[in-house]
Amino acid sequence: MKKILPLAFAALVGAAALNSAQAASVSHGTQTLDLSKKAVSYGASFTSGLAGGLFTDKFNFTLASGSSLQADVSSTAQLTRGLDITDFRLVGSNGQVLYSVNQVSTGMVDLWKIHAGSLNAGNYTLEIVGKVNSQFAGSYSGNVLVQALPVPEADTYAMLLAGLGLVGVVARRRKSA
Repeated sequence: MKKILPLAFAALVGAAALNSAQAASVSHGTQTLDLSKKAVSYGASFTSGLAGGLFTDKFNFTLASGSSLQADVSSTAQLTRGLDITDFRLVGSNGQVLYSVNQVSTGMVDLWKIHAGSLNAGNYTLEIVGKVNSQFAGSYSGNVLVQALPVPEADTYAMLLAGLGLVGVVARRRKSA
């Protein structure tokens, strides 16, 4: 019994090391998206022979002003071929995950979407996390669309203040009457 226990432990450690060796990272380097035209497409491909590989691909971009953002990513594959996207998230410059979303659809087409209604000017990263399912090549692609948030004009604020002043005058007259 004393000899079997160390052998069992060694076998367990060896199996864990073999399993982790199969799950090697196949991530692409961080890429920068140019959102100067307010819309951009992005994507990545994986060559054949990477089955079991894990990836976290990052796409950096900068917003010059407050904006809303819509982003999506999809991969199309036969049931056990291609890629399995497991997470799609928007990360702020401080590393905090701002949006992590659920799949819109899965199966032949993996589709993920982010709708960020109000983002401040600054640096952001889209992260796509997943796994290569088979020895066959695979790819994913996505789109990012940003729209500037509307900024009220000065006469809007003037009308607001005039309206508040009028309400104050009417309330004061009622109080004194």
